[in-house]
Amino acid sequence: MRLNLNLPAHIIHNVVISIIFLFLISFFLGGLYQYWYKVLDPRLHLAAKTQAEILSQSQAGALLKALEIQDEMQREKAVHLVLEEVLLITDPSIDEPFIKGVALEVDYDVVGSEKGSLDLRKGVVNCQGCIETEIGVVDDELNMLAVAHFQGTGAYYRWLGADLRSEMITQALIISVLFIAVWLIILVLVYRLNKVNKNIEIADRAKTRFMANVSHELRTPLNAILGYTQLFKKDVKIMEVQGRGVDTIHRSAAHLLTLINDILDFSKVDSDAIKLTPADVPLLEFLNALVEMTAVRAEMKDIKLIYDFSDELPAVVFVDEKRLRQVLLNLLNNAVKFTEGGAVTFSIDVVSMKDQGGGTLCELHFSISDTGIGIPKSMLEDVFVPYQQVGNSMTSAEGSGLGLTISKNLVELMGANLTVKSQLGEGSEFSFDLKLQVTDEKMYPMEPANLNVIGYKGGRKNILIVDDIDFNRDVLSLMLQRLGFVVNELSSGEGLLQKVKEQKVDLIFLDIYMPGKDGFAVLDELRNAGYEKLPVVALTAVAKTDVRERVGQAGFQGVLEKPVEEGVMMGLLAEYLCLNWIVAPAGRANVDSDKPMVMPNNAALSELKDLAAKHNVLAIRRLVAGFSEVDEYKSFVNRIEPLAKNYQFLKIIQFVEGVENAE
Repeated sequence: MRLNLNLPAHIIHNVVISIIFLFLISFFLGGLYQYWYKVLDPRLHLAAKTQAEILSQSQAGALLKALEIQDEMQREKAVHLVLEEVLLITDPSIDEPFIKGVALEVDYDVVGSEKGSLDLRKGVVNCQGCIETEIGVVDDELNMLAVAHFQGTGAYYRWLGADLRSEMITQALIISVLFIAVWLIILVLVYRLNKVNKNIEIADRAKTRFMANVSHELRTPLNAILGYTQLFKKDVKIMEVQGRGVDTIHRSAAHLLTLINDILDFSKVDSDAIKLTPADVPLLEFLNALVEMTAVRAEMKDIKLIYDFSDELPAVVFVDEKRLRQVLLNLLNNAVKFTEGGAVTFSIDVVSMKDQGGGTLCELHFSISDTGIGIPKSMLEDVFVPYQQVGNSMTSAEGSGLGLTISKNLVELMGANLTVKSQLGEGSEFSFDLKLQVTDEKMYPMEPANLNVIGYKGGRKNILIVDDIDFNRDVLSLMLQRLGFVVNELSSGEGLLQKVKEQKVDLIFLDIYMPGKDGFAVLDELRNAGYEKLPVVALTAVAKTDVRERVGQAGFQGVLEKPVEEGVMMGLLAEYLCLNWIVAPAGRANVDSDKPMVMPNNAALSELKDLAAKHNVLAIRRLVAGFSEVDEYKSFVNRIEPLAKNYQFLKIIQFVEGVENAE
């Protein structure tokens, strides 16, 4: 029979501590016992016996004189007198005679007395607890005259032993009391520590629930904002009139989402809850997107943005794109934020490139420096502390004070170390060396969001959206309808099973947190009804690791986070419905096929090709913006602009070379 004792942690801790202290006390008392009986007591007994032998030896001279007397009567009388005097010698410290009894055995042949006349016994001959000694009485000619048996008192030994025992017991009691006091203090401290830990765990769970609720409440409206801006950006007519406004709204909402993610990520990093999800990333496109985002802020402050990327950078690397972007964007934004004049430099160098395990491992040195206000030496160690900010009240008010803390933790999670060098009034430099696996560029697929997708091949697919919030369904529905899907909606999970029975459904987007019956209960009901193979994707604004694990364990095919990213949504649809997307030629919506495409001059085309070869997206966009001011270049601009926007530098070069060859 197995006992399942589910004891609280603090009880287990107290039991373990008690066992340790009981062992220590037992070990101490046992050691003390062994020391007394194996060391001190034998030494005391030896000392008492030595003292008795010395005292007895001192009486041998008096006995010798008495035994050497020639007159037999005088001899016998003298021996009696000596023995009586021996018994009278008293130790004042114990108020007892040193010798309790004495017995004399005489060699009558040597002494010359009548046999038996001197076999004397005085005092207590068989003394219990006394120390017995034997002393030979030898004359000058080394003749053994007699042997004296003394019964020395053991009172001194007992007195000294009792005194030492008392002292040892006192010391043992004091030490034991101290042990017990320390034991009790530690038990109290452990109890309080466990109580504090319990309160911390309760507070942490409350914080987690609060953060989950905050995440859900904030991401829900952002889902609508970012969803609609993604749809508007696909509409050429809207972008021609309100393009700047739509971009501003999208960028502002994305920035707000970044701040929310910073706070959520800080709580995750603090509890070691963040896990990296690396994937193949086109490095130059990734870096150019960062440069473009930073350039907007730099231009607003009239700051020069310098980026210097090594020509040896690999095309595609295996890394967590989201986390690396988060780190670099935070460092770049900080550099711009704390620089009032001068420049911000973003540089990447290849430290090493090694073949390893059938692949290539490269080490890249990332460096972001500025000519800003700098950091005092006294504050260099505090820049990575949460909520610590450097700068004036205006710059400090712009952030949460968590960016560098999160960045440092993320860089360490990726196996690197974020360092800072700074000189007050001259600027700062943040850098780290990151080892990344290089991926074959040919194996990297183009993301659907980077293509001009207008539909998919094959019959129409029916999608069912289940979400209790109207505008969440609206955004997702518009995205799907734009791609040619047939969309149905439900505001709760109550009627889902009936809906699936009534009409064909190819895939369901199901919100996992809804009032009443939540997504997990709805999925269980659906699977129990026999729809095991119907793809169901979880919709959630709470993108925590434990939520993802629960979603996977529940049987959802995938997770779509809110705010919804169109590219992620399309990737899920392609995976679970086995779709092949229909991609429109770049600029199709804006090119008038009846009019010939007017090209810029050869010098401008050559410059465009050179910039594309250097992956200088900012310069390309400035050049294209200049072309757009000329009406006759409109068709050319509409062809080049989407390619530049999606960082398709090779296609730009091929297009320009095709034009040059046609001429």
